[in-house]
Amino acid sequence: MERLYRAQKEAGFALVAVSVDTDGAKIAPFVAEHKLTFPIALDPKMDLANGYAVRALPSSFLVGRDGNLAALAIGPRHWDGDAALSVVEGLAAGR
Repeated sequence: MERLYRAQKEAGFALVAVSVDTDGAKIAPFVAEHKLTFPIALDPKMDLANGYAVRALPSSFLVGRDGNLAALAIGPRHWDGDAALSVVEGLAAGR
């Protein structure tokens, strides 16, 4: 996700990770270890997760510029691969 974010952020791509950890103190060491630069929100009561009907972790929601859900990925993904890049570029182009 970090590589995809770095490659696409200048094109207007925004990425926000949401952690459902109940202990927010666990987040900073993880961010530092993986050198993450995108924002990470906390959802310890799972309000957002329940709103999006998250049933598995990780779950990724790609939202278009219009605010509508454009794609959903359940489980781990290679976010810097050709398939992910194609989806993100298509969203950026308004497709």
